[in-house]
Formats: sequence, C-alpha cells, structure tokens
Amino acid sequence: MVPEIEQDPKSEPQPEKKSRKDRIAEQKEKCERIVHYLQHGKHPEGLTKNQQRVVRAQAKKYSLDEANNELYYIVGGVQKKVVLTVEEIGEILHHHHSNAMGGHSGVNATLNKISNHYYWNGMKEDVQEYIMSCHQCQVYSKIKTQAPELIPIKVKGALELVGIDLIGPLPTTPDGFKYVCTFTDYFTKFVDFYPIKNKSADCVAKCIKKFTCRWGAPARLLSDQGREFVAKINDEVCREFGIKRSVTSAYHPQTNGLDERTNQTLKHRLSKLVNEHQNNWCDFLDEVAYSIRTQKQATTKYTPFFLMFGRNPNSPQMMTVVEDSSPAPDQLEDLLDEQVGERTALAEDVHKQVLSNVEIAQEKQKKQFQKRMAKGVKTFNIKVGDTIFKKQMKNVSRKGGKMEPIWMGPYRVTEIDKNQRATLIPLNDGAVPLKTKVPYDQLRPYMTSELYDIAQRDTAMPPRCNNMSPHAPISNIDVNHKDDTITNTNTNTVDTTTDTVDTTTNMVDTTTNKVDTTINTVDTTITNTVDTTITNTVDTTTNTVNTNSNTVDTTTNKVNTNSKKVNTNSNMVDTTTNKVNTNSKKVNTNSNTVDTTTNKVNTTTNKVKRKNKVGKSKRNILHCAANANPEKLVSTILKKNYWLTDEHMDHGQWLISKQFPKMKGFHSVLAFEGKTPKVEKGLKDFVQIVNIGGNHWVTVTNIGCEENRIKVYDTLYRSMSNTDKIKLAALLNTSLESMVIEWPSLQIQEGDSDCGLFAMAIALALCNGQDPCQQAYDQSAMRVHLATCFHCEEIAVFPLSKVKCKRSKSVEVTEELFCHCRMPYKEGDFMIECSNCLQWFHRSCDKVPRTV
Repeated sequence: MVPEIEQDPKSEPQPEKKSRKDRIAEQKEKCERIVHYLQHGKHPEGLTKNQQRVVRAQAKKYSLDEANNELYYIVGGVQKKVVLTVEEIGEILHHHHSNAMGGHSGVNATLNKISNHYYWNGMKEDVQEYIMSCHQCQVYSKIKTQAPELIPIKVKGALELVGIDLIGPLPTTPDGFKYVCTFTDYFTKFVDFYPIKNKSADCVAKCIKKFTCRWGAPARLLSDQGREFVAKINDEVCREFGIKRSVTSAYHPQTNGLDERTNQTLKHRLSKLVNEHQNNWCDFLDEVAYSIRTQKQATTKYTPFFLMFGRNPNSPQMMTVVEDSSPAPDQLEDLLDEQVGERTALAEDVHKQVLSNVEIAQEKQKKQFQKRMAKGVKTFNIKVGDTIFKKQMKNVSRKGGKMEPIWMGPYRVTEIDKNQRATLIPLNDGAVPLKTKVPYDQLRPYMTSELYDIAQRDTAMPPRCNNMSPHAPISNIDVNHKDDTITNTNTNTVDTTTDTVDTTTNMVDTTTNKVDTTINTVDTTITNTVDTTITNTVDTTTNTVNTNSNTVDTTTNKVNTNSKKVNTNSNMVDTTTNKVNTNSKKVNTNSNTVDTTTNKVNTTTNKVKRKNKVGKSKRNILHCAANANPEKLVSTILKKNYWLTDEHMDHGQWLISKQFPKMKGFHSVLAFEGKTPKVEKGLKDFVQIVNIGGNHWVTVTNIGCEENRIKVYDTLYRSMSNTDKIKLAALLNTSLESMVIEWPSLQIQEGDSDCGLFAMAIALALCNGQDPCQQAYDQSAMRVHLATCFHCEEIAVFPLSKVKCKRSKSVEVTEELFCHCRMPYKEGDFMIECSNCLQWFHRSCDKVPRTV
C-alpha cells in the first residue's frame, strides 16, 4: 500500500490513474485524427486551433501504411505498429509471454520485446498486469512466503509439552540400530535419545514408554503426521499414561521446530565422534545427551539439567572428598528442612526468571521475523473468501519432479483458525473442502485480470482429434498440398521456416507407413453399431468365445487399450495367443468379474482357472499408463531446450504400445527407480525406454539378439554406471554368466535436451520393423511432430532429414554377472564366494549372516 503524501494546498492535485478502457478510447480518438490528417492533409471538422496544432505536432512522429490501413509510431527511426484494441493487446501479450517462444519472461524482458514492434498507451502497466495474472507464472514462481506474524508456543512448566521425532536412517550399527528417537521438553529444553532398529510404530511406542517411566509422563506430546507416530499402538500408550496427543500441520515442521533443532545438534555432534565407518554412533548417544543437558540455553539462560532437577550435576572432575563427622539425627532433620525450603524458594524464583527470559527471547525472534519480511519474503493477508494458491509440498524424488508446479489450485478460503491455518475448498462445482488445514506460509493470492482472460479466450487450442481413423496421417499435414509446412495445432507460434518437412521423404506414407492392423490389433473381428448390440469374435484356432451386449468405447476399433471400459454379460477371455491388456481396464459384469490379467478361460469346460508363474507376479510389474492431462504435456514439449520428463515418456510409450499391442516391454520409466526394478523379466523381443545417469533417455531392446545381448540406442553415447547396468540386467534376465551391451552406430543429436524425442522416435522405428541405425531424423521438426501426435493421441513416424548427420561409432562391452539373480557387481554389495563352485553370490540373496 502506497503511503499518502501531504500536498501543498497551492499545488495542483495529482491526476487519477486512467483505466485501460479510457486509455484505449483516448488513444483511438487521437489516432483517428492523425490518420485523417495523414490521408487527406487536413484536419477533421470540429477541432479547435489548439487541437489542430497538437495533431500536426503528433503527426510528425507517425507514418501511415495506406495499403494495410495501419498506423506506425516512429521512435529513433524505428517504426512500431500502433495497437488500438484490447483483443489485439491480449494477442500480442500472449505471443510474447505465454507462447513457448515467449518463454514466460519477466516484465522487463517482455516489455522490451513488445516495445521493439508495437506501441500503445499504458504498455508497461498492461504487461505488469498480464504477467502477474499469468497462470503458469503463478504456479511456477519461486517466491518465499510466510505468515503475517509469528505465533510462539506458550509453556509454563517442565514436561508440559514434549516434542518427539526420528533421525535416520543412519549407518547400521553392529547391533542393527538405524534410527534415533529424540525427545525435547519445550520448557526446560531437556533432551533424551533412544536408538531403534526401524521406524515402526511399535518401536516408537516402546520409546514413549521408556521416556515416561524414566522422567515422568508429559502432559502433551507433539509429533509430525508420520505413520509411526499416529498409529493405534501409540494412542494406546498415551491413553495408558494420560498423555494428550498433538500433531503438526502437513509439511510444516516449524510447529515442532525445537525438536527439529535438537536433531540438527545431535547429528552435528555425532559426526565428530564416530569412526571412519560411521557405524558406532550408538555408543555416543548418552554422552551427547549429557553435553546438551548441561549446556546453558540462550532462551532460558539456564541449563536444562538445572531446570529439570533444581541443581547442577555432579561433575567427576570437580568432586572432592571431604572428611567430616555426620551430624546428629535431630540436627540432620533440621538441616534437610532448611535445604528443602531454600530449594523451593529458589525453584520459584528461577521459574519466574525463565518465563521472563523466554518472553524476551520470543520478542527478539519476532523482530528477526520482521527483518526477514523486509528481505523479500512475501507476506500476504489472507481473508475468508479469498481465492488462493496452495504450495505443493510433496517430496518429489522421481525424474522430472523438479519441474512440477510449485503452487496448486486455485482454492477458496472458507475458514481461518487462531493458529493461522486455513480451510480450503477447490473452485470446482460440487467440490468438498480439503481434509487438512493449510498454514499461512503455504498460501499465496490467486491473481487474475480481464486482459489475461481475453488473451486465453482468443488463443484457445482447437478441439482434439478424437475421430481419426487408424490409417489417417497423424499430423495435420495436407498430403496433396504443395506447401510442405507442418501446421502447429498448439496455441504456440512456431517458425515454419525451420519446421518444414519434405513430403517426399519425411511425411507419413499413407500406403506403406500405416499402422499394421495385423500387428497392432488382436486378430479379432469387431462389428460396431451405435446404441445397439455389438458382437466381438476372438479369432483363435482353438478358442472361440461369444460375448453378447458388449459396448466397446474405442476410437480405432482396437481391443488393446489401457483406458477403455468394457461392459459384458459374461466372462472376458484371456487366451494364450490373444491376450487382452487390461492393466487399468475396468470390467463390469452382471454375474462374474474375471481378472483378465492373471486368469485364463478354459474354453472346453468354460471354467476359470488361476495360473500364476512363480516369481513373476503381475503385482510387482509397473506398466506405462496414459497421462491424465496430455494437453499440458503438449505445451511443455514445444518449449525450446525442455527435457522431456517421465510423464512425457510414459504417455508416449503408452501410445506406442496401444498401436503395437503384441510388442513386449514398455514398462513405466519409474519401474527402474527403486532398489528392485518392477519389470517383467526375461522377455523376448522387447522395446523399452530407460533413463540413465538421471538426466538422459535411451531406448533398449533385444530384438534379433542372442540370449545375453542387449542393444542400447543412445544418440549421445554416454557411459553407464553400475546402477544403469542393473536396469538392463533386470530386463534381460539371462542365465549366462555375462551380459553383452552393444551401442550401435547411431545419429548424434545436437545439444542435450532432445534425447527424449530421439528415444521415442527410435522406439517407434523398432516397432515398425525399421533399423534405427539407417534413420536420420530432422531434429528441428521433432518437437512440433511429437506435440501434434500427443494432441491427436497417436504416434506417427518422425520426420526424416535430407541433410547428412554425424554418427557415433559402434561399441560393445561385456559385463560379468554374478549370483542367482544374474546381476552385475555394484560397489557396496556384500558378496561371498562358494567354496565348491568358486562363484560369487550376494549375501542378501542367499540369506547368509554377516558372521559365519
């Protein structure tokens, strides 16, 4: 808010800020007079001499393009088109900011780009307003927020409030301990630590019982919302000792900030005491706890030990032996009564002093909080009824997670409690409020403007191509047209001079590159009649099952889809030769519901038999799936130098697998991120996109290879770590003692960010039976092509290049495999050698104890 400034009574009042409507109307009127003067050499009727003089002076700075009837403003010899309508302003702002080529630049950068070509009154104000209300800029802005004021936790006595938390996992000790359960009293700052072997609720419950039996039951126990703290067993322990439970807000550890600070101190001190293997930290927990208890605290000005017991501890170095005769029994009684009185009086004085010291410290912390506000940390006054964004606090560990939106929403605030936590409800019709309240520092206002709404309405994306036939060209390229440019269906403007495709070589040949229906669909005859009975006949040599009244919701008449619903009155069929992929398919039956992923139908007896292969449970396999918002993926694909994320790769693999249902592989790229890859092992002739090195996409396959050979199609040829080789070994699952990794000679991409595009193009070529080594793709046109394919929900052959490309050399590496699992050695693996066969095995695979 701008402070008011006292004005001199004699000075003229400042003019009020004009609205956009008034500014545009004023500029339009001025330009009409200038255009009339430039066209006819005279002024329009009704102008005063003063107005005519102004028009003549202004006309010197303008020029008129009579052919297009456009007015240009001349500054420094540069002509800038004059913009006269709000709609045109919105379109210009969208193109120079929201468009992929605009790059969502800041105010100054966007203003500089626009001012080089256009001019209108209030340009800077419009650019600022548009960018402030840009949805993408709001949800991705990295602003720091905090609550308007700091609310300290008030405690008045020992064990009134105790914080509990876990540290770990730490290096495993010889006794098997990996975690530390920490307790911190909020009044005395007294701490206690307990080593535990895992972070289960049972271990935490035992720690709570130990703390209570050793120091007394706390009145209230504060923890985060971890499952180990909110489990039933902990509720029962707290109920047994009369302890009240409190939990912090989700992703808001500041509530239990004192115990979080204790954890930092503990880890810092342990790190200075442990051995080179860091596995003896458990031996120093008591010593570190003692050092913290006997250290004077800056807040209370006393040691936690003194506030807890009313005295300082006896130090072994300072103890002296005093030989003195014991007093008489009656004198001893009087002496004890006197000392108790002194201790009680001292405790009362100390208690008052501690409360005063804590209050002073909290006021100091408030001032520091205000200083943070002055250093650029945003503070918003949120009120009930406001529309806001909520910060996305989830811990994203998967690839591409760092590019997730920072803010989610918008939401509406329905309630605010005394602890500065808001109850939110989405703006969707029929939405219900969020279950958990959100702290102030995770909220920011949702900004919108008329100008941004106009720009979004006028630049909306055309409807999706859901009515495409399986053999139609995927991109909207007119095959019979002489112009060879690809029309971009996205709202972003693309330079068509660089995205030109030669129709003779790069376009989809509608006669030869059509989707092979014998490969892409189950050998099935499907007759579709709208709103009538549909009969599906599965063509097999031994199995024929008739299903009546089946409604198949499909665009291309394919059986293999991962997102279609099939309603039947009888059982679905999963035969050996014709398998229906129903990873995410819902089958609603009137009588029986059959899991077609694991069950097979015996057509002779028409009975369902369960048959699972040992060690290949479908539950442990993570297949790729369709993305819920493909249009969002389209907008990001078109960004220059944008790395495709796991969401792009999974959606692309899903589209390819839908076109080639018999092709094996195509697991989710996230299936390789865990300790054990969640993939179907030992597949023959598979195609799979894999991430190596954390930031690079490659395509791997064993099509046409020997049992222990796998090909890696890498357009940058980056070396593989042992972790990456484990991914390949999991897919291959060979019984031989070595694995051969082959990098075929391949086109070398320019730059680093287009590896995902090449990986998808190569995967499609392999499915089409083409040799990727013989392909040379037009890298400049690949982004527009993939965006078009995503928009139309079908992948077409990527455009080829007529220019000769650089190629990598063919490389081959043999990797030795060990153990029953046939995996390469990874640094840190504990392996043992068999005395009979002299082969090496993982200790974990054979369950061999560490000491034999």
